[in-house]
Amino acid sequence: MRSSLYTFGACIVLSLVAVADGQAQEREAGADQERQKILDIATSEWKADGVERRKLRESLTTLEKNLTRATASMARALKVAETTAMSLPHSGVPEKLARLEETEKERARWLREQAARDRERQQKEREAAERERSVR
Repeated sequence: MRSSLYTFGACIVLSLVAVADGQAQEREAGADQERQKILDIATSEWKADGVERRKLRESLTTLEKNLTRATASMARALKVAETTAMSLPHSGVPEKLARLEETEKERARWLREQAARDRERQQKEREAAERERSVR
């Protein structure tokens, strides 16, 4: 009797496992179909006439135009810099700048000396005023 109950129980367990396995396979098949739909949508956007492919082509075209403009701007800036560098020594600007710098250095030195003389004069005036007060 025990062995027949054991056999019956084993059959029930195996049946339940088979049912669960069948349901798992059905779920897996459904998941596979869902993944395939998502994959089809994604790949269709990248086909030759797809939305993403069109956006990529537009972006590449815009990038190429911007690079062309940037290259042209850099070429113009380089030409201006070269022209300026060649004409600068002949313009006399470096000599004028050197004279201006020298003049400003001289002016700053004179101002420092003048400030020192003013401080000295003020000190002498204070000392004279102090002597005058102490004499009285």
